[in-house]
Amino acid sequence: MNTTFSFKKVHPALAFILTNITLGAYVPYWFISRRDAFEQLGKTELKYKALKLFFVLYILMFGYYFAGKALFTDTGANFAETIHLWITFTGLGITYYSAFRIAEMMERECENFQYNRILLLLFHIWYLQFKINKNFHQYSKKD
Repeated sequence: MNTTFSFKKVHPALAFILTNITLGAYVPYWFISRRDAFEQLGKTELKYKALKLFFVLYILMFGYYFAGKALFTDTGANFAETIHLWITFTGLGITYYSAFRIAEMMERECENFQYNRILLLLFHIWYLQFKINKNFHQYSKKD
């Protein structure tokens, strides 16, 4: 029996632009907004609480980027920059963890489908979205 699912179709260039305009906040949003489709496809090992936390942290850092220098002293600004680095690199780790878990799940659940690990490492959600647009906008899950 085949089950048909529909994924959100977004041009990868638009995903790239949104990621840059939002200073990275679009990346965890991308995973969170596709949660239902991923869970219908198969068992996922994504940490949605962590993704939601980093979405909020990215939004806060987005606000800091525009208004933070005026609100903090030099010491406070240095501390905020240190926190920003921690948030950025930890968020990047969560992004890669999530991207590779999604790729593994799709390869496991769908017939004749492979992700290029190098491209996944370099382009994370943009490459995932490209492959979803190309192969999974409407697909059948193997049972």
